[in-house]
This record gives sequence, C-alpha cells and structure tokens, in this order.
Amino acid sequence: MSTRFDVVIVGAGMVGAALACALGESRLKIAVLDARAPTAVGEEYDLRVSALTLASRTVLQNLGAWEAIQHRRVSPVEMMEVWEEADSIRFDAAEIGEACLAYIVENGLVQAALIERMYAFA
Repeated sequence: MSTRFDVVIVGAGMVGAALACALGESRLKIAVLDARAPTAVGEEYDLRVSALTLASRTVLQNLGAWEAIQHRRVSPVEMMEVWEEADSIRFDAAEIGEACLAYIVENGLVQAALIERMYAFA
C-alpha cells in the first residue's frame, strides 16, 4: 500500500501539533508521526511548564486550542521583578493595559489541547 502526503510532520509535541492544526483547514494531505501515543490530561501535574505570552495565547486561540486550555491549570502572570546583583527591573501588566503578562501552563496540557484540536480535522 502506498500513501502520499503533501506534508509529513515528525513529532506531535507542542510545535508539531500546532503546525498540524495550522494546516488543518488547508487542502493539503497531512500526516503526523510520533513515537508515542497521545496521552490525555489527567489528575497528575506535568512538571514541565511554559510561559505563554499574550501572542502565544492569540496563536492558540486562532488554532482553536485555547478554549481547552484556559479553564484548566493555568496561572496568569500579572507582575514580575527580575534581579541581577543590585539592579532590578519590574514588569506589570497594568502598565500595559493588560490583565496579565503571560500564562504559566503545563506543556502536557498545551499538547493535549492541540492534539484534541488536530483530531477534529481528521
């Protein structure tokens, strides 16, 4: 049996799954290959987390995955202060007129939401 694809994505992590979602409504025939079967988000916490910027949130919204993320284990970052020796700099969401600067989200949660969305295109 021979199957032809326009795009083959190797890896269904956050980046591969996001690319598959971005191409999902195109006319391209897409295959996603990953060594592991997708896992569902469970009660266990994923110790690997990412800080998702507001731009990243917009990308996930456009891909249709943010809905599945936003009501789960997400922690908004409203303010941060960074020190280096005696100097520091402070970032505050209120200063830029936003509710937060970023979101701390478990990588597994982002990946599961993207994979769920990816299967909606299948």
